[in-house]
Amino acid sequence: MKALRLLSLILPLLLAVSSPAREMRTFTNKAGKEIEAELLDVRDGKARLMVNRKPFDVPVETLSDEDQQFLKEWDLKRQGKEDELYYSEVIYEDDFEKDGFGERWSHYKSESVVKDGVLVGKTIDINDHAGVDAIRFEAGRQDLEISVKF
Repeated sequence: MKALRLLSLILPLLLAVSSPAREMRTFTNKAGKEIEAELLDVRDGKARLMVNRKPFDVPVETLSDEDQQFLKEWDLKRQGKEDELYYSEVIYEDDFEKDGFGERWSHYKSESVVKDGVLVGKTIDINDHAGVDAIRFEAGRQDLEISVKF
């Protein structure tokens, strides 16, 4: 009888110690309302949050920009895609799907063309400055890194 009583006292303690600690976070919506919740999952544009032991699906776009960034990083880490965290923002994208350049491109001494999804670089005169095909960015941008995937 004493062994059963002792086991009933020790067992809950062992279970409490062995279960992983849950990470709580204060989430804020666009209106500034805050809730303390545990993040369970991010899927299909919704964050599953545990609030007072009840799960709720919250549309990600209703949360603050800071929380949206946190959720994006959390989800990438969970999927093992930490390398994608390095790039903070895509400011221009062109997959050269169509023939011809998009309207944001400018050219200097270049006869480059986009044909069948391929950028073919051509310089007018090899004895002169190299031809340049460039993208115009809005004022105030600096420190640009270009990534090309083949």
